[in-house]
Amino acid sequence: MRSLSTCLPRLPPRRTLLLFYLILLLPNLLRQVLYWVTASATGSTAFIVSFETQAFYTSYTPLFGFLEEMLIAVVFTAFWHLSPWLRFFAYGWVMDASFDFLSVGSWVLWGATPLEMLGVSVLWHFLLREVLLFYVLAGPFLAYAKVSLTRLSLASTGLGLLILLGVLLR
Repeated sequence: MRSLSTCLPRLPPRRTLLLFYLILLLPNLLRQVLYWVTASATGSTAFIVSFETQAFYTSYTPLFGFLEEMLIAVVFTAFWHLSPWLRFFAYGWVMDASFDFLSVGSWVLWGATPLEMLGVSVLWHFLLREVLLFYVLAGPFLAYAKVSLTRLSLASTGLGLLILLGVLLR
């Protein structure tokens, strides 16, 4: 009888796992910082698409947004290291953060997110942003292309920092 350890893929050292976790988490924590700063500066959460995140901010518990990101990063780090077929989740999640940065910037500049400007209904807005664009399209494509997740995450973080600077200087 085979033991469980022979069935699971060999995991990298803890330091490598932690570094990967932090690289994956960085743009997604920055997303929460941007939400918090923008909500504080404008008094609105209209730019937040995710229902649960909007609930965190309207009930004055943004800490839960940060905790949610940390938990998702644990899951997607495990997915990345357990199966190459699940790596698209990590790519999709980083792209989701990038789109949220652009959405907040768009909302601050023009009063609407890109999908709102296209006239997309709330349901389609949610489905496009939370499922189709990033976990069905972008994530699998980037995984197939074997794009460097580190570079993607750093580029996303850079974009987020630029938008955050714009909100702070507004």
